[in-house]
Amino acid sequence: MTQQLYAVGHAVRATYLYTAMADLSMDTKNTKYLPVLDSIWNDIVGKKLYITGGIRQFHDEGFGSAYLLPNDGAYSETCSSIGFTLWNRRMNLLTGDAKYADLLELTMYNAALAGVSLSGDRFFYTNSLESTGDRMRFEWTNPPCCPTNMVRFLPEIGSTIYSTASQAIYINQFIASNTTINLNQSKVALNMEANYPWEGEIKIKVEPEAASEFRLKIRIPGWAKGNLLRRDLYGYLNNDKRGEGFVIKVNGEIFEKPEMVNGYVVIDRSWEKGDYVELSLPMDVKYVTGNPKIEDTHSKTVLMRGPLVYCLEEFDNNAFFDVNRKPNVIPDTFKPEFDEKLLNGVVKLKGQGSQFGTDAKFDITAVPYYAWNNRGKGQMKVWLPFLKH
Repeated sequence: MTQQLYAVGHAVRATYLYTAMADLSMDTKNTKYLPVLDSIWNDIVGKKLYITGGIRQFHDEGFGSAYLLPNDGAYSETCSSIGFTLWNRRMNLLTGDAKYADLLELTMYNAALAGVSLSGDRFFYTNSLESTGDRMRFEWTNPPCCPTNMVRFLPEIGSTIYSTASQAIYINQFIASNTTINLNQSKVALNMEANYPWEGEIKIKVEPEAASEFRLKIRIPGWAKGNLLRRDLYGYLNNDKRGEGFVIKVNGEIFEKPEMVNGYVVIDRSWEKGDYVELSLPMDVKYVTGNPKIEDTHSKTVLMRGPLVYCLEEFDNNAFFDVNRKPNVIPDTFKPEFDEKLLNGVVKLKGQGSQFGTDAKFDITAVPYYAWNNRGKGQMKVWLPFLKH
């Protein structure tokens, strides 16, 4: 396995294998697999990954060719997405690099969560990025790998939030939680307040058993720094710089010129009971474009807000899906709006489209991709046309 440099073979078994190789590397402190794992990861993230964090697969469930990422034919098996989160989790622990936590976040909130209905009792085996209205989740799948994988994946999400290393605590995911961590033969209680991914305000209360000096490392997502995946597979429309930047405060005071290491802000200080850190992340609506080598993304864009990929469903957008129209999304019109009655409560994006070749405009509503197909059969699109008049 030290000779393979590219992602080949059965995608689910492969991600499990790569996960095991990362585990073995951690347990044995042997670095011989790291160049291989790094090369394979770069091959997937740079050439074979959907914007949802799902992995491109053919119907034999093997990795496809580079840049061959069709929307309506996306296989993107739920199990491969879960396997990808498991592998990225291990790589994050192994290397301390936030890029793996970024990918875990992207896949978790999009491709993986889309595999189960909001009611928790219906499942997708494959996760397309476009539907003509003929798709519904199944009560069970054959083989039953995806439903049973969900049973272990969802409870494990809590284990992705925090991690530790020598003299350091890592904040990897922004999920409201409480934990107590053993560090330096002492205990540190952490309380995270967050309404993420709907809001970008996070507060972390730090309660050491006794005054203690250590580093708190907080991940700053790539999407908040204008670098979604640290690769050129996807980028922002017209190199849009909105939605970049962040603010860190310690005990209410702005933390000036923070040190950044491998995608983490490093706060090195003596911590006492009552200390707290506040992180403010920008939650602008961003317009994502695909690499020109991806044929199915030409003249199209994806709406993203924070880590969430959005889509249009026919239920909210009859005018957009009207067969007599050639719709065109109007960039820069989409605004977030929380709707507690929609899909168990989501931030929806309200914007406008037009009919190509005319000045006629119509309203558009986008919903998070993970929540699609929970209101019955209907058409759906992730990649939206933004043709110019």
